Amino acid sequence: MTALYGLLLLAAAPDLWLKRVEPVMSNDERTLYSSLTDEKAREVFRTGFWSSKSITETEYFERIQFIDAKFGSTQPGSGANTDQGRIYLSLGAPNSISRLPSSRIFQPTEIWAYDRYRFLFFGDRMKLYSPQIHTIRALIIPNAGTRGLFPVNDVITETDVRERLNLTPAEQDVVEAAMAVGRGIRGSGNSEVLYLASSPREMLSRARSGAASSRIRFEGERPKIETKQFATPNKIPALDLTFTGSARNSISVEIRDLEAFTNPLNFDSTKPFTYTQRVYLLPGEYTILVEVDGFRTGYVVNVAKLSPTDPPADPHYPGADWASIGKQYLMFGDTSRAQTCFKRALVAARSVDALVGTARLTKDLDQARNLLTEALAIQPNHFEALLTLAAITAEFQDYPLARSYYQRALTIRPSPAIEEAIRQLKN
Repeated sequence: MTALYGLLLLAAAPDLWLKRVEPVMSNDERTLYSSLTDEKAREVFRTGFWSSKSITETEYFERIQFIDAKFGSTQPGSGANTDQGRIYLSLGAPNSISRLPSSRIFQPTEIWAYDRYRFLFFGDRMKLYSPQIHTIRALIIPNAGTRGLFPVNDVITETDVRERLNLTPAEQDVVEAAMAVGRGIRGSGNSEVLYLASSPREMLSRARSGAASSRIRFEGERPKIETKQFATPNKIPALDLTFTGSARNSISVEIRDLEAFTNPLNFDSTKPFTYTQRVYLLPGEYTILVEVDGFRTGYVVNVAKLSPTDPPADPHYPGADWASIGKQYLMFGDTSRAQTCFKRALVAARSVDALVGTARLTKDLDQARNLLTEALAIQPNHFEALLTLAAITAEFQDYPLARSYYQRALTIRPSPAIEEAIRQLKN
């Protein structure tokens, strides 16, 4: 049954296919797929999609079917919204699982062991434990046997637990697993492994195939981050992300799955820097990836609902907040709200993001082409504008021009999906 699962899914409902592959689909691939209006072109895309992945179509659909049934609600995509589902999707079945369903000391726990790593899940929802974010206190049940043993504000160490509690062998395994995800891994190294292992999009990319250990590139000093939230006149949260550290060549900031900003430095030597990036985000939790001179690390940032204590944002680019929120709604599939945001952004200023967002939502291909041409006149190397205009131009059967737009996009961001689109264009 599982061998035919992906093929049956494809034949029955392409939209369901998109929901299933979303955990491993990059922003570029999603943008390209969304820009294709012809079903034949989408079928070509789906066929070539797996050439950029380090997993076969059959194996992927076997994993996604399993996690939807085992960890999710059986609904498509539900398994990938759980911590255990993401780890399983990224790494496959663990070599062994140690379960502690009940204990006088600890919440229910599971330890998944792979060749070099082990991942600890805890609580009723089996949340992924992070040695850098959590402490062992998060695992302990606050009952009569443990209450009062540890000061409320103290960080509980492995030694504290071993000295003050009489642990069974299974409970000792939980303590050891809480210390690190693998031998010799300390501090931010744990966060790097956890980020990669719980990111199927990263782990299953062909360019990043292999064990999680080979994917960690964080070295040197970890940049420090400070955040400050503001309120725009349009009542949208604005967040200033300020990073301090040392760099020589470049610093880039990516809001995972949303957008990225790169700032070339080109210093003659490594020098201290302070870099601030303003972003506009809906309330929620986000992963911020920072790459300094080729070395990347991640942070988790929370955007709160606006409150009267949020200071007003300084004037910035007109309509930038509406355009940014529109892109988020578009990614979430809420086209109605996205369209409203882009219209408001265009009223403020005919910015590139507002023009491209509006073009992606309009059903009038002539109007979309005009909007994208206007956007490229402002910013000739705008990736999404080039990609969307290429797809629309192909709809007009101007294949040489469409190919030229794809090739320009390819020079900005190498992508197997774009290469496949170029190959499929008629001469």
